[in-house]
Amino acid sequence: MGGLRVKMPITFYTFVIGTAALMGVPLLSGFWSKEAILGAAFEHNKFLFAIGILTATLTAYYMTRVVVVAFFGKSRGEGASHAHEAPMVMTLPLMALALLSLVSAYGLFANTLQAMSPPHHEEGGAIVGVCSLIALLTGLLTGTRLYRGKDTDPVSIPLFANK
Repeated sequence: MGGLRVKMPITFYTFVIGTAALMGVPLLSGFWSKEAILGAAFEHNKFLFAIGILTATLTAYYMTRVVVVAFFGKSRGEGASHAHEAPMVMTLPLMALALLSLVSAYGLFANTLQAMSPPHHEEGGAIVGVCSLIALLTGLLTGTRLYRGKDTDPVSIPLFANK
């Protein structure tokens, strides 16, 4: 497709929020589970930890790619010119899920968050956090760098616009 950001704004914003949560952006819902998994792997099996970091990097990369290509890219066919927002029966659940991805980290469900929060890792808690953040940024920046400008308007991606 391509060029869907303007034609499908609700889908765009909910997709970006879901993408950020899936990538494990700090303070969103996916962050807690990613950190817990990486922390346990670091404590018990460094090889699995390395595989987890690689997987986190690849997830950030391909999710960035899909956002850049589908929403900021140029339309690639007749179908894109006819694209429109889905009916409310589909967009309302998207909005609810996006909202939960955002607010779950802010204590709305305090007991659930406490149960989901990463356990305290004596050995290398800072290493896990730093490696996780590096994986996120590497995937995000690589995906944006490789796909921005190929079939997109480089200035249309605000965070990465040339100054």
